[in-house]
Amino acid sequence: MEVLILVGGRVGGNTERLCSELVGMFPDGVVSNLLNISKMDISHCIGCERCKGGDGCIHDDDMSVVFEAFDRADVVLFATPVRFNGPSSIIKTMMDRFQELWNDAGVVEHRRRYMGLLMTSGSDNPNPDPCLRIFRSFCLSFGGEWIGYVLAPGTDSGR
Repeated sequence: MEVLILVGGRVGGNTERLCSELVGMFPDGVVSNLLNISKMDISHCIGCERCKGGDGCIHDDDMSVVFEAFDRADVVLFATPVRFNGPSSIIKTMMDRFQELWNDAGVVEHRRRYMGLLMTSGSDNPNPDPCLRIFRSFCLSFGGEWIGYVLAPGTDSGR
């Protein structure tokens, strides 16, 4: 089994630390791939629809690394700090670039993947619903099976 964790938080931040701890808990035989999107060169989707014609994306950046890892993964875990009750702009930019996959199904194999969400929040009482709607929609759009979410509130207080 291969697990892909896509981290949409800053390098060394609470979200990345939580994900690093999680990787250490996987049993033997589970292959994990943790990609911190903030370390990668991923441009914004500009809606040019070049990918709709099968010519790929106009941007030549690290999104190909994400697609390759996504293609291999049996489980995809998204991880984001909650920003104003939504996902970080870092992970949202990466998600928007999946438009290429939406427009050209040949980019990665369409098969059942399990998908879930890890969220961190500086607030003690965050509202996870906006994030959940976005990530569950992404999961369903790409044939995934939603496995749920984990919310770690109060991270600003150091807990």
